[in-house]
Amino acid sequence: MVQNYSRKEQWEILDANVMPYHWEGKSKFNHDAKFLSSYYEEILILVSSKLNEIHCTNKGLRYWRIFIGPWLAYFIQMLFDRWESIHHAIEK
Repeated sequence: MVQNYSRKEQWEILDANVMPYHWEGKSKFNHDAKFLSSYYEEILILVSSKLNEIHCTNKGLRYWRIFIGPWLAYFIQMLFDRWESIHHAIEK
């Protein structure tokens, strides 16, 4: 649980529960990391094809991996993290 303790007086009085972080356990983290890695590869292929079509180019997968790869990987991980957090909150 990560909370800004300099503002403890403000959040301590709230009627709220803090959900445990879904990646606290190493096994789930490792499982999700493998899933996200393979999902990234699938999405990269689809996105690179669409970007080639939009820009009337024929750049290879390596080009798009360098050009948009870091952003795409971060975006997929961030979106998955938010999804899992919301999903676990709804289940509880």
